[in-house]
This record gives sequence, C-alpha cells and structure tokens, in this order.
Amino acid sequence: MRIENLKIFHKKIFNCTPLARTKRSIVFAHVPVNLFFIAFAFAGAGAICRARAEEQPLAPSLIAEPNAEGSITWWLISPGQKGSFDKVAPPRAARENAALGGGDTGEKWSLYISQYAYADFSSYVNASTGFIWATAFIDSATGGKRHLHGTTFGALRIFQDGKLVMDKPQPNGRDADSDDREIELPKGVCELSVAASSRSGQCAFYLCLTDAPSAPNGAVVARPHAVPGDRIVIPAAAGQEPDKGAAALRALTCGAGAKDRFIAAGESVPVLAGMQGSIPMGLGHISVRFVGPDGKQLGNDMPARTGAELKGTAFSAEYKSLDDKELQRDVTVEVSADGKLLGIKKIPLYSLKALPPALDAMENEIEQRAAKAGHAMPNAALAIEKAKLLLRKQGLTRDIAGLLQDWLYAGRAYADAEEQGKDPCENKSGYFERAYQSRIDDSAQPYFIQVPSVFSDRDATQRKNAGVKYPLIVFLHGYVPSYDKDRWWDEFAEFNVVFERFGAFLVIPFARSNTDFQGCGEVDVMDAIAEAKRLYPIDDERVYLYGYSMGGQGVYTIGAHYPDMFAAGIVLAGRADSPLQNHKPLEGFLPYKQWLIQSDNPISLCENFLNVPLRIYHGLDDPIINVDEARRMEKRLIETGCDAKLTAMPGTHKFGLNVMMSDEPVQWLLQQKRKTFPERRRMKTFNLRYAQQGRVVATGMPPGLEPLDLEWSIKGQKQEFLHKNAPFVEIGLSAPKLEKPPEQARPPVKSVNCCGPIRNATCGPFLLVYGTSGSAEANARNKKNAGRFADDWYAYGKSRVRVKADNEVTESDKKGKNLFLFGEQQENLLHAAASKDLPFVVKDGQASIGEKKFALAGHGIMYIYPSPFSTEARTVVICAGIPHGRELDTNHKLDLLPDFVYYDDHSDKDSTGTNHAICAGFFDGEWKLDPKLTWWFEGN
Repeated sequence: MRIENLKIFHKKIFNCTPLARTKRSIVFAHVPVNLFFIAFAFAGAGAICRARAEEQPLAPSLIAEPNAEGSITWWLISPGQKGSFDKVAPPRAARENAALGGGDTGEKWSLYISQYAYADFSSYVNASTGFIWATAFIDSATGGKRHLHGTTFGALRIFQDGKLVMDKPQPNGRDADSDDREIELPKGVCELSVAASSRSGQCAFYLCLTDAPSAPNGAVVARPHAVPGDRIVIPAAAGQEPDKGAAALRALTCGAGAKDRFIAAGESVPVLAGMQGSIPMGLGHISVRFVGPDGKQLGNDMPARTGAELKGTAFSAEYKSLDDKELQRDVTVEVSADGKLLGIKKIPLYSLKALPPALDAMENEIEQRAAKAGHAMPNAALAIEKAKLLLRKQGLTRDIAGLLQDWLYAGRAYADAEEQGKDPCENKSGYFERAYQSRIDDSAQPYFIQVPSVFSDRDATQRKNAGVKYPLIVFLHGYVPSYDKDRWWDEFAEFNVVFERFGAFLVIPFARSNTDFQGCGEVDVMDAIAEAKRLYPIDDERVYLYGYSMGGQGVYTIGAHYPDMFAAGIVLAGRADSPLQNHKPLEGFLPYKQWLIQSDNPISLCENFLNVPLRIYHGLDDPIINVDEARRMEKRLIETGCDAKLTAMPGTHKFGLNVMMSDEPVQWLLQQKRKTFPERRRMKTFNLRYAQQGRVVATGMPPGLEPLDLEWSIKGQKQEFLHKNAPFVEIGLSAPKLEKPPEQARPPVKSVNCCGPIRNATCGPFLLVYGTSGSAEANARNKKNAGRFADDWYAYGKSRVRVKADNEVTESDKKGKNLFLFGEQQENLLHAAASKDLPFVVKDGQASIGEKKFALAGHGIMYIYPSPFSTEARTVVICAGIPHGRELDTNHKLDLLPDFVYYDDHSDKDSTGTNHAICAGFFDGEWKLDPKLTWWFEGN
C-alpha cells in the first residue's frame, strides 16, 4: 500500500478521527485500531531500565504527558547510522543538538513533535541507511506494569538503555502488523530508544504506553488509557532553556472538521485547534484566535484552556468560502499562553473548482520550463498527466480531490528538481514509481522500481569506489482492461519483500498497458531497463525476466527477441501461441499473416533460448490459459536444446500469486548468469528488426518465406557458422555491440534499424502528417484520418502522438522521425516530395503496384519505405484512401500489417478482423517487389 499523504495514513491506517464534533463541543475521538490493517504492538519489551543521572542529565527539559490513549509523540531523533539496520547499537546520551552517540558522526539529535497521535519521520530518514533513531525518556511516578503498543509498516527495534528488548521485522504483507506485550516500568526515569525503518519511502509509527493491552484479533477488552503520573522528558540543548511555547505550538493540532478540506463557494466549514498527541506541561492557559484570509477574526473570543482541557475540547470557529477563484486560502490560528503570543499556525483550505485550472496551469508551466531547460521533465509531466486522466474519468469530486492535489504538488516538486537537471528520486529507497521520456512519442512513461536496502546501506562514494553492481529482475504484468497511467499496478508487498531479502532491484514497466509486450510495449520494457541501468549500478550479467499471464508471454517474446541481454527467465501462466491465432492452426491464415504472427509467436522462436534457461509454472486447472500451452513450450524448448523445466501445480489462473510470494523463483534466477561468450548461439527471426545477437548482425532475410536462421559456435577468438541461410555480417569479438548498422549506400537495403513491417515505424520516433495541398474535401478527410490514427494510438499506447499539417513539418522532424503521410501524392506535400524515391504511385484516385493500377474509391493503401528525408535509418508510411482496421481490437490494429497492403472495406473471415487485402506482401532485401513475397486476392 502506498501512503499518499499523512491524512490518509492517519485515517486509514490507524482509523483515528483527528477532530470530531459533538452537539456542544469539539472533541477528539480515537477509534480502536482497524484490524484490517493489522496494527502491530510492541509489548513484552522487558523491563525498561533506569537512566542514571550522572550519565544523562535531564534538566533543563521539555516535559509532556501522553494523550488519553498513552500516545508518545515527542522525541529526539537522528538519521540512522551506517551499517546494517539489525546490527547497529543504539546511540546514547541523546539530547537536542548533541552529536549522535556522543561522537563526531556528522549527525545530531533534533527535536521532533507531532501534532497527531502518531509520528511521521519520512523526511528525516537517512537515504543511505533507510532508518531513523527516536529517543525519549519516560519518567514514571508510580512504576509498575505497562503495555507498550505501536503500529508501523516497517521493521522496528526497541532498546532500553542500550539493551534490545523488542525486534520486530518488516511485515511480509502490504499492511502493518501488531503486537502488544506487558512490560515492567521502573519508578523514576528510563530511556526508550526506537530504531524505525522506512518502507516505500515512508517511516511512521504509532507508539503508546498504557494500562491495558489493545484488543487482539477484534476481541472486546477494556479500552487502554495512559497511566496518571507517566511523563515524557526531552532534554534540551546544552546551555539552553527549553522553549515550552514553541513546543506547544508544534503540538497543537489545527485543521478543518466535519467536511473535507475542499470546499465550494458559499459553504461553511468548522476550523479547529486542539491537542491530539502528547500534551505539553507547565505552560499555563492556552488561547487561540482564528483569523480569516481577509484578516478578520472568525467568531468571538474563546476562554483559555489548559493542555489537559484541550484533550477533550478543541477550540473552534466557522469559515465561509466566498468564491472559487483561488486554489488555496489559509485560516490563521494565533496561539497564546497566559496572554503571551506563542506564534501562528495555518489551516489551508482549498477550492474544489479551482483544481482543474490549477492542473492546466501546471501542465503549461512544465512544458514551458522543459522547453527553456532544453530537456524533458518526465516525472513532473507524469504527475500532472495522472491527475488529469483521473479527473476525466471520474469527474471533479471531493473523493479524489486530495489525490489530485497531491499529484499537483508532486508535479511542482519534480519540476523544480528536473528543471535543474537533477534526479528527483536520487536518494529514494524502497518501492516507488518513476518515469522516463519515451523516444517513440515523447510521452512520460511510468515504471515501478524497488531499490533494495542493501544498495541504500552504501553511500554513493562507497558504491563507486567498490564497483558493486546489483542484479535486476524485470517483472512483466498481466492483462487488465482497466490499466492506465493513473492506476495500473498495485503494490504486492508479499512479492516485493522477496526481492528485498535477496538484495535485487525490481523493475515493473507499464509497457503501454495491454500491448502483449510487443511493438511499443516491448520498446518501453527495453527503455525501462536502460533507464534502470543509467540510474543504478546494474550488473549486465544478471538481468532477468519474470512474467505472469500476458507478462509470461512477454518473457517468451522479449527473451526470444533479445536473448543476449538476459541471464534467465520465469514464466507464470504464459501462452505458447500469439493471441492473434485465437487457438487456430497457423495454416488457416493467409501466408503473410502467418509470417507476421510467427514474428512474435513464442513457440516459433524457441531456438533463441539456447543460452537463456527458463523455469515455467502453470496451474493445472487454469481456465484462461490451458496448461497444455506450457507443456507444448517445454517440449519444444527441450527439443531445440534449451534448458527448460515446467512445474505444473494445482490451481487456476491465480495460482501464480502464491508462486510470486515464494523465494524459489527469485532464488533460482539469481543463481544464473548471462553467458557472454557461449559455445553456441542460435538466431531465428521472422523480423529483421531482431536480427542482431552478440556480435553478429544479419543484413538480409533469406528468399521467400523462410525465417532467418543462423547458428554459430565460439571457440576462443574464432566464430564458426554451423548453419546460415541469409547474408550476415561477422563482427570481431573485441568490437563493441553496434547500436546502428553501418551506413548503407543507395539503393536502400533493409537493416536492423530500417525494415518493415509497418508496425516497426511506431517502434521509434514517429509523427503523423496530414496533407493540405488537395481539395478542401480531401484535406478534411486526410486530417480526419490522421486524427483517427492518433485516437487509435492513444487507446493502444496510452499517450498522444503528435499530428501536424504537411506545411508545419520541420527539418528536424524529417530527419529524426518516421513519418506517416496521410493523403495521395497531390494532396500531401511530403508525399509529393518523396514520390521520386517511392516504389508505388498513389495519385489522382489511383494506386499502382508493379504493373497493376487500382482505384482508391472504397479502398485504401498503406506501405512502409525508407525515408528520403533522413540519413538516420528512418521510414515513411504512405496512408491513402479509407483507413485500415475499423473492426480490429484496440491492441492489435497494427499487428497484421505487412510491408504493403491494398485493401477494401470488408473484413477477412479468419477471426482477425483485418480489412480484406487485395494485394499484400513484403519488399525484398533491397526494398523491391518480389513475386515470391507478394500475394494477390483479387477474386476473393
């Protein structure tokens, strides 16, 4: 569970109502801990030892008493020391501004006072150690038995004068866990030291000392209370008198009651001030005065109250909003004690209706700041995009207003860092979401990452000097129709903790939602891996794939396309065949469709796993993906000489959740290392895009419909080809892996970075360009068709692609992007400019393919070809006539487009939903028509 803000943490985790209204007064209400969130208690901590006065002088000190429920919220805190969390001894001699542990450590004790019944230390945690120390002294007038109770999500250790009395590990689940044990409190003063770890970037706990245990497992018991005479003692800085007034001001809880903090014009909301956490002592009578945004007092003067009186009755007044123009307006709370002004606090209130324009303004600001900085700000852009997406889906309501505001403020904070070229998550540990800018459509694409604590335990200098590198496991998620950027993967803490135990990085790419991890989804996976490697010291020899359901198939396809990048893979409930087959034999499809299906078909690519071992898990009673799919894959993999093993186990499609919570898959993965120079390699592909492995790059496909199939051995410095059926380039073993193939002279030839089919044009930077040089009717039609393609892309790729008129396209666009040109030659300026280099003539309502000419009325044509505008291996895609794919599923509109296709407005009867092709096929290695790769269906 991710804690979005403190109020969610307070209300949902502890189920406490900070401020509640009765008929006659404002009071604090504390509801018992919600057992759904499994609060953990620390009892049985053993005897708390007395601190000797000569070791720890306690005067001058701040003194407070626990609230009615025994909550302790006054602490001295310091970031955790270097070293393992479970081995560091508690520092002693804590007092404000003193060095941690009494030595010259660079860290000092500081005073922390919470205005709530819990303490939140998230912003104080040492980023490299991942935990914090909190110390308080308990002075008991009576001593005797007490119950030490608390709640937290992370690990926690409690010490008494240096002696470990409780050691609670991080819970395995996503929620907090609970415990409640009896201790013996001595009469007088004793020291309580707490080491609290962070989790998912948060570090907070609820800790109290009471006369009775909390209710176990929902049982009804007497409500626990603080014991009269128990006091919290916080030593002040040496040579300084404690500032009781400042402490009381920090402890005062101020907020809005009865309604949410978002209000509309004409609405009234009570504003409140009281005590919810520990209560300051020795301050006298406290009074407050509420002042509205206009500087006028709200309500009448109220009688002063002691801190003890504020436990039960809060100060209150009414604020009425007059308009919705400003997003935030503050009510000022002037706080005095015995007539002396202590200071002021602010109660921020927000206009619900001002949120949407504030998001629009922040979106524009981010774009302007990014343009000025000259680089993208993806984390900031994603935060605002998520907010606006949620707003469009659910409408403006109070239920989501807080989340929208959080994303608004996060966007600003990210922008402040990214504008300066800083990584806004640089020192963040645990599990969190990041974003990068996609090279495909310049969009912000999210991925989750878990940074293990073993990495955080080392500071940057140590990591650099030691050269320590870490394993990376890439998890590919399953198919969920509702996945979108605003909500696409919930933290699975039972899964995450496995990676923490093994000290491995975990990356979960969004991969454009439900793309089967093909096309742009595959590109996003590879880009997320590249981002992780750029930001963290990842070991290239220990990068692994792990996928469930659709993600299991993704492990097969991505692993087969890039086998030289991965050390091993885990497949849970993965398909053996492409979903395009719909469980039909390949022979039932047209030849060009068979070819396209096989390019991503797991069982057609098993040979590529020769050096990538796989472990396959499948439920015997899976009704969605039958276990026979896994059996077929295991059989075929073994036949091709691969290391594969299937574990078929009882269960349905959800069996994989239990597997994900176990150590076995990750433990096995981490025992594997990538074979940099294996004795044999195998490369089989139906798409030249994937014709690069190790230091061998194929420069052409075999004739006809035979897939590229190479096999070679590596002996010392020599490579010997055992089998080959196409041209190839042998790269020396000492040469670096090529990012781009050598520049090709004209005539153009197909290469890894410049080839069909048409979908490949959307796997790199691309732009949609509509024609403006035709008739008004033609111009409107071409603009509409480009817009329709953009809408289809948004539904599929979950981001907007740029659409431009042909006369708006820049030289940079031409050079750096694949161009989809909508309109015939006389209708589109770029189509006309490229026409002398193109193989087909599409002009004046006709299309010519070879010697044949066809009318475009009621028909359409699409084809891909090297771009004459660029030397950077870019392509153009000509789109004219009626649009393709009207009846195709959102996620498969591009999958069955070959290099070229001329079609009508009917659909094929093979269950694919594609437009009926009259002519379809692939260009040969020199981008020429080949009768063996061209199919005509004129009579069908």
